[in-house]
Amino acid sequence: MSHPKLNPVSYAIVKDRFNGLAVKEGIEINKYLNPDKCRIMEMEEFFDFANLPNHQLSILEIGSGRGNYSIPLLQLGHKMTCVDISETSLNILKTTASMLGLDKNLEEIYCGDFLNWDSKCKKYDLILGTDILHHILGGLDSLHRIFQKISTGLHQSGKIIFKEPNPLFPWRIYFF
Repeated sequence: MSHPKLNPVSYAIVKDRFNGLAVKEGIEINKYLNPDKCRIMEMEEFFDFANLPNHQLSILEIGSGRGNYSIPLLQLGHKMTCVDISETSLNILKTTASMLGLDKNLEEIYCGDFLNWDSKCKKYDLILGTDILHHILGGLDSLHRIFQKISTGLHQSGKIIFKEPNPLFPWRIYFF
């Protein structure tokens, strides 16, 4: 079965991502990786919107959490750098990537504030942030500093995609 909005490859990846994984190292992976239908539809919309090319990308995900987007992107063969403030969430991401044999494309994981992360002047094809901007403290000054840092880490032809909750519409706002 496929989804009408998703190409067959993306649908297979999203479906495989949520088919459930075993318990490993005391972390109940299924608890984190079996979302409700709304979350799956949200993921499908993201992949449609992102319109990722068939070749490997270098992707930075800010606020990667447990890997809701990182793991499917790793499954597509992309190289990922993941930044998040939650050590617990990043441990779940690492465990899941390892269980699926995807950790070879997990280039870097940083636990801490994105503004304190040293990018080592690396450039990315895609910089992604999902449901994080509304958590930024410090107002417009902090947002300005974050987007300044993002802009220096993007290839000239790269994309920036952020997805934020939208209280006026049941889905999400995508912008890049």
